[in-house]
Amino acid sequence: MTSKQILRKLCEERDSSHHKNQEGYESGQIDVISENRDAIRGREHLLIIELRKLGVCGNTNNGISNRNVKMQQYLQAAQELFGETALTQEQINILLSFFTENNENN
Repeated sequence: MTSKQILRKLCEERDSSHHKNQEGYESGQIDVISENRDAIRGREHLLIIELRKLGVCGNTNNGISNRNVKMQQYLQAAQELFGETALTQEQINILLSFFTENNENN
């Protein structure tokens, strides 16, 4: 199995029981790869927050609960590995143009 096939399989497994499937959301997309589970968990949380600020997040749950005692550990790991923000300006522009186009077509 190629690394691309492995990643696709992992994404499919996660999507198979994701809480947003019933609302018609598409599959999750892999944008970074790391074996550091804490960094990935923190990145997901940061992405959700940034997408909410842009008004384009369909996820109503945080990546990490405010009551999770490991929140700082996850966020610190994400920031050390991926940087302060989860999205580049280019990614933000692409997302905004995608959602603007979709809203105009509906």
